[in-house]
Amino acid sequence: MLQTRNLRSRGFSCARESRKASRYPSPLPAVACLFFSAPRRDHEINAIVQSIEELSQIFKELAVLVIDQGTILDRIDYNMEQVGLA
Repeated sequence: MLQTRNLRSRGFSCARESRKASRYPSPLPAVACLFFSAPRRDHEINAIVQSIEELSQIFKELAVLVIDQGTILDRIDYNMEQVGLA
């Protein structure tokens, strides 16, 4: 983080460096931009992971509901057969 602050305090800008890239081809500006965007990307990835975990929980709950509903339908079917036999 200290290096990030030092580069930013010296006026480093990913946009400015990408404009300079055509005049001075060097991988350093691209690496620095990736370095700056890493915390933001990490946060976004963690948000995606959390969303996937929530979705997984929803599907587990849905599976339980479907099983319960199947059991209820089996009982209804059984009762209908019993009424038909009587």
